[in-house]
Amino acid sequence: MPRTKTNFEAEMKNFISEQPVRSTRKIFWTALTLVIVILVILGVWINSNLKAKKYSVVYLSTGELYVGHLHTFPRLVLTDGYRLENSEDLGKDGKPTPVQTLISLTNAKRPWASDKLYLNRDQILFHGYLIEGTEIDKTIKAKAGAI
Repeated sequence: MPRTKTNFEAEMKNFISEQPVRSTRKIFWTALTLVIVILVILGVWINSNLKAKKYSVVYLSTGELYVGHLHTFPRLVLTDGYRLENSEDLGKDGKPTPVQTLISLTNAKRPWASDKLYLNRDQILFHGYLIEGTEIDKTIKAKAGAI
């Protein structure tokens, strides 16, 4: 049966009326997906910054120990950091005694040094929060209070 002009016009009207609906749905789902992805990324970033308010201890495979505010997203970054250096000093009785020194990574005497330390996840053996009341915590608070 040959198509008549009226059938063709009716099909065209149906085709034209369905196109904007399909396009609108596609735009809606794309926008919704984009908003959800942005909210997830923003949530992870805010969570990382909230955790970084506490001091963390990072122990590397090289044996170095760092203390500072550890940001975990999008990269591992240590800010306001210190490096714990172990050495020996001669005591009053002439025997060597271990001495631990905190060296600031943001020292004004070293203007070439960055105030951020970017860490490689593969080199970290462990990290965790610094317990309040420890000698390191007291030393950091004393140094921060002196500034």
